[in-house]
Amino acid sequence: SYTGIDPDCTYPVGETTITAIATDNAGNSASCAYTVTVNDDENPNAICQDISVDPDEDGNYAIDADAVNDGSTDNCAIESITVDPSSIPCFHDATEQIVTLTVTDIHGNSSMCTATVTLGGDADCDGVGDACDQCPGGNDQVDNNEDGFPDCAVFPGQENLIAAWK
Repeated sequence: SYTGIDPDCTYPVGETTITAIATDNAGNSASCAYTVTVNDDENPNAICQDISVDPDEDGNYAIDADAVNDGSTDNCAIESITVDPSSIPCFHDATEQIVTLTVTDIHGNSSMCTATVTLGGDADCDGVGDACDQCPGGNDQVDNNEDGFPDCAVFPGQENLIAAWK
């Protein structure tokens, strides 16, 4: 008879020492030890969902990795789930932003997915949250005279006006 490896047994990730014993019909036995090594080389399955986020009182947007995560899984266990960027400032490029979710398992394997975050609180859709708007109903990103101020808040001077405005 032979004892040692149970074919129905699963081994944890890492090294496991197995001792096998062989016994003949006369009762003589011999044993040996060997190591079984199990590696986790399977990446997690990152699953994203699109979300909408409203700004805080300062007009900034906090992006929660758990809100972007839509049930990511791993064959062992998940160590961390992070999102980049995790915040978007009051002044941003557009009302829809792409974020990347990274899922890392306990053995260092990782995978990523992307999601669209729709930013609320930008009623005039100019890429500046309402809390930071200097041009409510206008476009805060227009700075024809390049003085660092939106043209609707500070007169840019006659020479810097767009021709169609003169």
